[in-house]
Amino acid sequence: MLKCLFTCPKCTRWHLVFLAVVCFFNTTIWTNSTSAFIEDNPPPTLTWIVYEQAPYFVRNGKLKNQGIGDILLEHYFAALPNFKHQKFYANLNRYALATQRANICVPLAWSQKEEAHLLHSRPHGIEPPMGLLSASTTQIPKTAENTFSLAHIMANSNFRLLAFKTFPYGLETMRVLNTFENTDRILYQSSEQLEVNVRLITRGRADIALALPARMADLDARGRGQDFHFHQIEEIKNYVRLMTHCSNDQIGQQAMKIINQTLTDEFLELFSKHYFRWYHDNEAFEKLFHRYIINREDVPNVGDSFDQPQH
Repeated sequence: MLKCLFTCPKCTRWHLVFLAVVCFFNTTIWTNSTSAFIEDNPPPTLTWIVYEQAPYFVRNGKLKNQGIGDILLEHYFAALPNFKHQKFYANLNRYALATQRANICVPLAWSQKEEAHLLHSRPHGIEPPMGLLSASTTQIPKTAENTFSLAHIMANSNFRLLAFKTFPYGLETMRVLNTFENTDRILYQSSEQLEVNVRLITRGRADIALALPARMADLDARGRGQDFHFHQIEEIKNYVRLMTHCSNDQIGQQAMKIINQTLTDEFLELFSKHYFRWYHDNEAFEKLFHRYIINREDVPNVGDSFDQPQH
């Protein structure tokens, strides 16, 4: 119509002025109507529960925002453009309460009692067994089989162990902790954090600490890797699978449907590279990751906790 008016030989300058005025008012009405619709129908807010702990979420240092969870969360933000996203940082004390809220998702976490009421994605990661972190100069007593055992270490030394009181270390490890519960051999770190505070080791308040192996990669990035050693222990041998969890409500269901669509084998193959760099490109870990996460094989030492795996 506009083209016809501009090429019409009978149209005068006043016709064009009239058309311009009509177009202006129509455009203004349409724009205002659209703005009003958007204001009346804002995008739903999805709250992501995150926690500061390498290798998952890193808030400072050279690896800031390069944690596995940081990268996964950016992927979810891009896959869910019709949501307003906000982060909620939780510690051990606040996590369980936070998962009871509506319209929430946890990018990656174990699947235990705190997550039982939530929707779950397919597994997209595995957490290697925890072990002991110590100063590199500390001589750790070994068993007769030349392995490290927390029970053996505590029984054959005066070492003080750093741990979190409410962390699910598994039955065997908890038996050791319970044995020394009412002594000064255990130093419980504040649950306001999830990251092992290595300053408690360097300042002599603790000798060894229960920690994730990825803590070494974090220390390396901070120029402190040469000051510490990580030791695998007999009490913890299983891997724990990691999934995304969302609240079982309308918003959570909408988000989880899209999340599951994005967690393809192809994406997880690319995403696995972010895992591997945190574990120094450990070949055994890479093979296990591909078997369980990409190929979806039944692997006997992967489950929902550091205890006997459950499938």
